[in-house]
Amino acid sequence: MRGAGLPSTDIALSRETRVLVGAVRWFVGAATEDDLVGLLGGSRLDWSRLFEQAEREGITGIVARALDSLAPREGLALPLDRWRAATRAVAVSNMTSLSELAALRAMLRRGHRPMILLKGAALLNDEYRGHLGLRPLGDIDLLLRPSDLPAVTGWLQDRGYKPVSSSSPFFSRGVVSFDLHTEIVGSEWVGLKERAFRLDPAALWREATLLEPHDPTTLVLSRVHLRLHLAVHALKHSYSRLIWLVDLALVLRDAPWASLLRQARASGAMRPLAYAVSALDTLLGRLEMPDAVRGELPALSALERAFIRAGGGWRLPVSCWWRSRSRARSGRPRTWRSSSSPSDQSWRATTP
Repeated sequence: MRGAGLPSTDIALSRETRVLVGAVRWFVGAATEDDLVGLLGGSRLDWSRLFEQAEREGITGIVARALDSLAPREGLALPLDRWRAATRAVAVSNMTSLSELAALRAMLRRGHRPMILLKGAALLNDEYRGHLGLRPLGDIDLLLRPSDLPAVTGWLQDRGYKPVSSSSPFFSRGVVSFDLHTEIVGSEWVGLKERAFRLDPAALWREATLLEPHDPTTLVLSRVHLRLHLAVHALKHSYSRLIWLVDLALVLRDAPWASLLRQARASGAMRPLAYAVSALDTLLGRLEMPDAVRGELPALSALERAFIRAGGGWRLPVSCWWRSRSRARSGRPRTWRSSSSPSDQSWRATTP
């Protein structure tokens, strides 16, 4: 990424939000320490508000690292202790979750049952370089073959995990939660999503790669499928956490653009991919990608651009995408009430 400026001034951002964005930009290499110092100077910063917002956005560890980089500078009064403690708490929580995941992986290896690790847990080693305090997991998402779902749910229940309802695939025990999937975007619950975004399940499994060489049953999505899934997932939840934009910024830096575009067209994910690029351009600086590739992405609608401005540069109610997909397929607009909006925070506690 390149470009030192923050988002355009026609997007209303609080000072605390601008500091958060500045920290994210520094983390992905789109801003300098001097840029951070400039954001921290001037009028008094509400550190409590900044901290609470960072926690909601899932970027406490990233902000802490950015502030730590400024610690040697004179004249800055930085409350580092609270940020460092919060980062340690994220690391401890993640270690607890990963310990339980290791036990589940051992069970699956014994039964020769494969699984695909999704989203945050799949990114920790490579994109976050194993720094457990930088990327909170919230829960661990797993893609399973339908035939293996009873064995996994039974194992979880034997260890004291409880589903949130009798038919839910979301299991929790204390601070650890597992979200079990048999397909990739939850379209078994909402048929419209299945028509809007479709990936061949056989291809997902066939092209998945090993997480670690010594474990033949724990897989991650292919480079192309992982990037498309992150783009669709973030849009599905209205980009309501900045950490998802960080995920995308990291994985799209070295995207295999030709194959990514080809698969996006085939799976109906061109608009989610275009939105990811637009959000990164607007909020974090222009994403470095071939101009020819950028020219092939669909332009955002006026409605989507309006929601970007209203949502601070990156948030968008999910209904925009489903509505645009429905219009494209039927030739006429359909309307329905969106279940997600920039002001809807009810799901945050369980969404990684």
